[in-house]
Amino acid sequence: MRIVFPDGAGCVQDPSELEPLRKLGEVDFYDGPPPDRATLIERLQPAEAVVLDYSEMDAEVLRACPRLRFISFLGIGYNSCIDVAEATRRGIAVAYTPDYGATSVAEHTLAMMLALTRHIGPAFVSVRERRWEPGRFVGMELRGKTLGIV
Repeated sequence: MRIVFPDGAGCVQDPSELEPLRKLGEVDFYDGPPPDRATLIERLQPAEAVVLDYSEMDAEVLRACPRLRFISFLGIGYNSCIDVAEATRRGIAVAYTPDYGATSVAEHTLAMMLALTRHIGPAFVSVRERRWEPGRFVGMELRGKTLGIV
């Protein structure tokens, strides 16, 4: 089996993490996105399985991959990157990682709430420019506030 990571994978921190996949077959790991669509197709053509981080696989790209049987998307919004209807027509299974990044997203949300309520971005710029304007960046406390999630 030929497994291709056409655009890298942010979750792979060390090449040794790919060793279990190498037991299944040859692994092509590209460190970063393809510079153009033609290169993406070139990277994907020998693949039987693809681990996709963010490149788009529309009908044209899928048609250029006659050996492809499986796509694993590293995230939850796979339908924005993969033409699932075309993949289904071609007998290509599509999987995703429903919990991918859930903790990181929650932590990032908290960090953004603090950054916004405490004006951390503008205050950082002010200090970097050697301006001291403490009255300009008085924030509010989150305690006692109600958070609405849409």
